[in-house]
Amino acid sequence: MKICFNGTWEETPTEISVAEFLKQRNLNAGEIIAEVNEAILGGDEFGITLKDQDHLNVFRVVAGG
Repeated sequence: MKICFNGTWEETPTEISVAEFLKQRNLNAGEIIAEVNEAILGGDEFGITLKDQDHLNVFRVVAGG
């Protein structure tokens, strides 16, 4: 299965949730904004399963002034 993650295609052996995909990359869901196929996910939606050819983009939340 192929997922486009931040513009780069990656292979995953099976279907995987957004949360597990992020965990495998040491990304904390509480510190990012994620979108799948151009739809921004709410925190309770990180459990959705990614499908073949999905596009997942992740943006780090940065605070400061």
